[in-house]
Amino acid sequence: VAGPLSPHVTWVTKLASGDFGELAADASGSVYVSASLGGSSGDTASDGALLARVDGMTGALEWSTTFGDAMSTAPLLLSPGGVDFLASDPSNAILLDRIDAKSGAVTSSSLTPGGGWYPAVGADGALYTSTFMGAARVAADGTASWQSAPTIGGISTIALGPGDLVLLTVAPSDGVAAILALDPATGAIQWTQPWQGVLAGPIVCPDGSVAVLAGSGGPGAASLLVFESTGAPRTVIALEAVGITLVEIAAVAQDGSYLLLGYDAAKDH
Repeated sequence: VAGPLSPHVTWVTKLASGDFGELAADASGSVYVSASLGGSSGDTASDGALLARVDGMTGALEWSTTFGDAMSTAPLLLSPGGVDFLASDPSNAILLDRIDAKSGAVTSSSLTPGGGWYPAVGADGALYTSTFMGAARVAADGTASWQSAPTIGGISTIALGPGDLVLLTVAPSDGVAAILALDPATGAIQWTQPWQGVLAGPIVCPDGSVAVLAGSGGPGAASLLVFESTGAPRTVIALEAVGITLVEIAAVAQDGSYLLLGYDAAKDH
């Protein structure tokens, strides 16, 4: 849709006092918002977390649900007919609650294996997350399916390619990072591509290729790496960004252009 010519406030709705969490919107225009209640994320577990649904046109609160055993919020994911909401309990176990989109009622609750960061939802409603040990899949009914343990570094973001191919990057080990592709059914590694330096991403392009940002983690030149969905290298695009630290691939447009995010340390923005 076309955005406004100039920014202006159309409505304001106060939900609760506390730290703002995440926001997601569905095709009907409803907005889902999460928050940690009672102040900072270091507060006690009894403060809990909030999940609310707001009418995107009017700002009217449609429902809200609180979670007394949650200490912090995580990204919201819209799954068929519901919302996936992750939070950590006092023991740092990661909980996955699936909430009915219309009523706000919790339809299932389960522990995710080993953690629950940077999640993505597959075509069948399964949830894929990063964990302490690698990556994990939780089926649509909330049951743990598999947990994979890559051999080097720690996990960054999760992206899903054609056929829900699970794509992720691992942090450098002895200066070498890697992009991995996992079988969505078993978690087995289908292919891997090592690379010198720090990797950010991956992100899946409209044609099914996979883009990863590679750099030193500081100011200077970086490179955009593009792989086929099979893992075969397609191209390396050198990026001259003197004084700018590029940190993320935010989006890929339908025409294949990339939106990159970074900051200028000298200007503090």
